[in-house]
Formats: sequence, structure tokens, C-alpha cells
Amino acid sequence: MKIFYINQMMWSFFAIVIFMDKLMNNKFTIYPRLLALIIIGVWAGFTLYNMGAEINNNLE
Repeated sequence: MKIFYINQMMWSFFAIVIFMDKLMNNKFTIYPRLLALIIIGVWAGFTLYNMGAEINNNLE
């Protein structure tokens, strides 16, 4: 299961990086960058929370 979680994290990270790259190439306003930052923040928080829950479940 751990390998699956790490793989999932890696691929979602790559997807976000590619998504950000696409947004940065479109010279719109500052909003796409803010959106990308918010998405990364939410994703990172969610992933860390899930990792913590997994570790706690394994320790019990």
C-alpha cells in the first residue's frame, strides 16, 4: 500500500507541475498563479494529512 501512495503522490505532483507550466506559459494575469498556488497548498495539505493518517493506522 505504501508504494501505491508514494506513486500516487508522485504522479499527482507531476500533473500539478505540468498544469502550472501550462498556466505560466499563458501570460494572463496573476490569477492563474494564485490558483496554482492554492491548488498546490490544498494538495500538499491533503497528502500530508493522508500520510499522517496512514502512519497512525500502521502504528496501532
